[in-house]
Amino acid sequence: DVEISLGRFGTINELEDYIEMPPVEDLSKMFLNITPERTDISAVISGGNFDITGTIVQLFKGNFLFNTCPMCSGKIENNRCIEHGDVTPSHALVLSFILDDSTGDLRCVLFRESAEKMCNVTSEELSELEPENRYQLLSEKLLGRQVILSGRVKKNKIYDRLEMMVNDFKDINPLEESNKLLDELESMVGA
Repeated sequence: DVEISLGRFGTINELEDYIEMPPVEDLSKMFLNITPERTDISAVISGGNFDITGTIVQLFKGNFLFNTCPMCSGKIENNRCIEHGDVTPSHALVLSFILDDSTGDLRCVLFRESAEKMCNVTSEELSELEPENRYQLLSEKLLGRQVILSGRVKKNKIYDRLEMMVNDFKDINPLEESNKLLDELESMVGA
């Protein structure tokens, strides 16, 4: 069901003229997109929320860590938080890789807890390693891994290509995926 929440000073006014509204299902897809659509990379031509299945084929080298304020988790520069002043920084993990599903490839980015969960390493553990050793460890954990990523695809204006900001992921379960394919085939054949 659709629910409208109003703030303290919110109001609802009756319209004098009748306006035909799209069905709730269409509004949900346009604004809420609660259940991401599972799609192939080649079918993603603009932004939106999607589930994409594929294999991690490239991990971009880098520091993998960025400094954050230990109080608000905001980004800091020169050990200074805009809100909290001088701080001793905490680390947050960022992963950037290419996912390939045989129809195309897509740059994907995970931050913080999602990134730690995916590689099963905390940012603090990673901060104890040299950058080249970080890359080696993360490559071993990620490259060749088959996953289902959920997130928002948007255009990266700097690189002029689509990329996915990953909210969640799970490893592919071959039995579950086989059953989905079987259900799909049965619905196509009418069995």
